[in-house]
Amino acid sequence: MSTKLARAILFLSSYAPLALIFAALFAGGRPIAALVNLGVATLSLLGLAVFFLGAHRLAPRQAKIAAVRGRDDQVMSYVMSYLIGFLSVAFSDTRQLLALAAFFLILAYIFVNANIIHVNPTLNLLGYHLYEATLEDGEVYNLIARGRVRRGDTLRFVTVGDDILLRKRA
Repeated sequence: MSTKLARAILFLSSYAPLALIFAALFAGGRPIAALVNLGVATLSLLGLAVFFLGAHRLAPRQAKIAAVRGRDDQVMSYVMSYLIGFLSVAFSDTRQLLALAAFFLILAYIFVNANIIHVNPTLNLLGYHLYEATLEDGEVYNLIARGRVRRGDTLRFVTVGDDILLRKRA
């Protein structure tokens, strides 16, 4: 899977919960918009599943963690962009919906090109946490992992993006 495609899938999956909320909001008066949001959420979550299955099939590398710091606070900052959909849009006004769509397209471009795929509320909902991990070679990475990660742990991981690692369980 190409890096750009993986980033795009991770971007879409980060908004899957919001798309589901929008689908529920649109269900009463805009059935096509509800179906589009439901489709986006479903496809992005399926894409995320394929992404993780592919990543977990890669041969892992191993290194010892020299230092680690939790970074789930970045996910909370990202969630703030969810609020724009609720604070500024009248869901009955097509022009405002188009403006919101343009906002999300711009956000998608920034997200994919800035390589911030690790900041993803959906991953957090699925039990993953974000860490900043320094490995024994001194290199610093963003680490996506289930469960707690501690200094001194031996980490089995695969690389899923520039400076982004995914912990692989035994």
